[in-house]
Amino acid sequence: MQGILTDLRWLGTVTLLAVLLAVVTLIGGADHSFAATFNPTGEACLDNETTPAKCDGDSTPGAISGIATSFNLPKGDANFSAVISFTPPEWFVANGNDIPDGALVGKLTAGATLGLIGGACDGALTPTFPMMDATISPSSQVTFDDGFKDADSDGVADAVTKYPDFLARIFPGQTLRARLYGQAKVTSVDVSLNFLIFNPGDPIKDITPDPKLGYPSVTILQNIGDPDIQPASTAISDFCSPLTSNTITFGTSQDNPKTAANEGGKVYRKNPTTAGTYVFVAYAASLRDADGDGLENSLDTCPFNPDTWNPRAGSFGTPQPGDSDGDRIPDTCDPNPNDTHPSIDLDQDAYLNTGDNCPQVANGIDTAGTVLGPNNQKDSDEDGIGDECDILGAGGIGKGPNVDDGETLKLCGVNPMQVGGGGGTPDTKVLDRIPCGAGVADVTPTPTPPPDADGDGVPDSADKCAGTPAGTSVNADGCSAKQIEDLAKKVLGTLTSGLSLATGLANVTVGSSTVLAAGFADDAGKAVAGAAVTFKIDQQPGSDANLEGQAQVTKTTDAQGVATATLNVGSKPGAIVVSAAAQGKTKTVTVNVAAAAAGPGIGSGPISGIGTLAPVAASVPAWAAFVTAAGGIGLLVGIGTLASRRLTARRRRD
Repeated sequence: MQGILTDLRWLGTVTLLAVLLAVVTLIGGADHSFAATFNPTGEACLDNETTPAKCDGDSTPGAISGIATSFNLPKGDANFSAVISFTPPEWFVANGNDIPDGALVGKLTAGATLGLIGGACDGALTPTFPMMDATISPSSQVTFDDGFKDADSDGVADAVTKYPDFLARIFPGQTLRARLYGQAKVTSVDVSLNFLIFNPGDPIKDITPDPKLGYPSVTILQNIGDPDIQPASTAISDFCSPLTSNTITFGTSQDNPKTAANEGGKVYRKNPTTAGTYVFVAYAASLRDADGDGLENSLDTCPFNPDTWNPRAGSFGTPQPGDSDGDRIPDTCDPNPNDTHPSIDLDQDAYLNTGDNCPQVANGIDTAGTVLGPNNQKDSDEDGIGDECDILGAGGIGKGPNVDDGETLKLCGVNPMQVGGGGGTPDTKVLDRIPCGAGVADVTPTPTPPPDADGDGVPDSADKCAGTPAGTSVNADGCSAKQIEDLAKKVLGTLTSGLSLATGLANVTVGSSTVLAAGFADDAGKAVAGAAVTFKIDQQPGSDANLEGQAQVTKTTDAQGVATATLNVGSKPGAIVVSAAAQGKTKTVTVNVAAAAAGPGIGSGPISGIGTLAPVAASVPAWAAFVTAAGGIGLLVGIGTLASRRLTARRRRD
């Protein structure tokens, strides 16, 4: 076994740095070693997304705070095949039904290294993906191609307000906790990311993770994994290292300026309510290397012949040691290694040699959609070697098209996070839990959640609005917008001469909201319709409280002489003073904001198993061609097996 330990740095009192624990798993008893390197590093911290500073988030228990992460894969390393990340169950992770579709809830910026048109790995891309909350209901679906459009002109892509149909095929019958969607232009191609967040313990294909690891997250690039897609040739022939990415998942949703509604002010991430040390876990695996020459199969055009050439360097037509004619097929399997007129597409199947999973046997498709050969890049075991070349006994080591060829490094990352100065003891069995280990039979059962009669996610003991209708979005105090507005109008009561002002909730929790109601009547006490009322925050304990996303907002009284405005109270406890002004008259009201109530702590025990080598029991499933964490590690690449052949818009198989 070979262990790999990442660079470990502490970021003040709050730490979420991955300690990647790795072993080499010999697939099928191979008699040669995994020569490729796989040394990812990363760091993360609590972050306030509203400031340009880094790692300035609030580590207070129960505080609303975003998470900023970076991820790095060194030059020359094998790329990723899979990453599944977990957010501890003690964290508040918003339910997608409670966040308006289209709300801005994160951002991913990546640095990808590409091989273009058969050339060296020196093409650099730095795309940015603004991530929006997206529907998790599969009742209304949209195709992959149509998902990039805005057919209803609501300011967001249709894949935000409708559920991508390919996700229903990849995860049939699966219920998500939340989904984030982003899209960008990459080399003139529309590229989409879907961050999928599941509830603790929910099965994800053939893996049922231990619920004590928390909320698993996977990310789908384009529609990779859809059984109904066909690959298409692109100018991108290789995905390479180095790779960098930076992800911010917001603590509070932000308004999307492209939509008519204001989606800001919703709590998206919130710290555990008890001080302690919590453990984030990430499961990762490298791409496979069939011949043990240090080149992953997707980069190696002779995957069953150990080679000395360097596919990451040079360009087509430029000879190098091990590739005498410069056709990007090394001499070890090149039928004509000294060709004076080498072909950039040896088998003439519309895939360049370096972008072809079987470069010497036609298995492609032309621009008219005609399949050239028996199939179009079919790879039944998804090991990066096309079925037409994945021959049993090839090179003395081939296992055939239905058995993975090559070894892979599998890792579990242990990420300690301190909240409120730390304390307590992390889960001592984290590395034994599925998918990192074979499984754990816990003596202590998972605590029964507190009673929640109306099922709105807020325990009855903290719910200020009982009886919320099923499926209605609520704030941190368990109140829907309509319930608070009705309360505010009730408190306002019968209008009297001049200006009156009331709040639906005078005492709220951080991250919550209330509705202010202002009434205006003439000297006879008769309601005045059409009067302009300006609501303004005069005092607040922090800087993120807002009136529907603004410091002040002007509303017009209705036929009953009443105007209302929503106050999002922000992340700091204390008093917020709001004034209302109309026709020379002013009234003020105070809203008291309290910290979130304390919840259950974490278990105790020795910290054994953390920081040591530990095997990963589960194999990487084929569907996880590109998976990562929303709010944890963010990856744009790491999908060398599939992405270079599937990055363009895909067609459904007929």
